[in-house]
Amino acid sequence: GGVAVWMDETAGRASLRSPAGHAELDLGDRWGRVNPRDGTAELHALLSASAAILMGRVGAALVDASAIIDASGGGWMIVGPQEARSALVRAFADDGCDYVSDDQVVVRNARHQAGLIAIESWHRHRDPLPPEKWKPVARLRGMLLARSVVTRAPLPWRQASRDQALASLLDASPHLSSDPCTEAPLREMLASCTARPAI
Repeated sequence: GGVAVWMDETAGRASLRSPAGHAELDLGDRWGRVNPRDGTAELHALLSASAAILMGRVGAALVDASAIIDASGGGWMIVGPQEARSALVRAFADDGCDYVSDDQVVVRNARHQAGLIAIESWHRHRDPLPPEKWKPVARLRGMLLARSVVTRAPLPWRQASRDQALASLLDASPHLSSDPCTEAPLREMLASCTARPAI
């Protein structure tokens, strides 16, 4: 189910292959064409990797994470296992919070506001959450590390949570390292996300 990526920086093109099909990307004009294989239903990995590479070229990171908005309007990105993230999103929604995404989140620097990071829904996931609770964008206030099992960390809890949140985010989003031209700045942006409150 993986995706193989070939980058040709001199031609400004990328080619992606997976069991579901292949995609050709124009990195300069930032567009692509996805060609699915006949009878293949699962295109998620190929589409995510293609979109992540194109978004990276404009300074945005597509990550596998969830996000909610607290009562004061602050956005919280939730990282960790999908089941634990989904449980937290639903619990927060039941408690009156809005949600941005239960699947994938686009992280970018907020326009015209230095130092602020915006989180946006990549697509509205089909789920039982009420549509009126969905808000497509929020300013990032902090991160939550969703864990299915509570473990004792040798470091102070706040630092350990930050380290684990960043590691979890990068592990769940391997397409971030597909493009050598954007990998370092995107990792730096995500590291600044975990420098905010992380619990």
